[in-house]
Amino acid sequence: MKERHDAAIAKERRLESTSQPRISKKARVKAAQEAKKAMQEQELQKVEAELKSKTKKVKKKMEVNQADLKNVASLGEMDEVKEGIDWSDDEE
Repeated sequence: MKERHDAAIAKERRLESTSQPRISKKARVKAAQEAKKAMQEQELQKVEAELKSKTKKVKKKMEVNQADLKNVASLGEMDEVKEGIDWSDDEE
């Protein structure tokens, strides 16, 4: 079974190699260099993206309304809650 599988793979490789056009050594070297350069550019972009995401963002300062701070009377007011609603989790 293994021999048949290996033979089929070898046959597939031969057919694949014959179906591809022949390329000169210079063209292969040039294609390899371009692929390597593209990979380096992708890695560089990834590093730049990581550095961008790690930079601290400036938080905006919250503005406090002075009128709200002076309104102390609202602290003494009762909350508007409907009477008769049982807010407990116990079901009886």
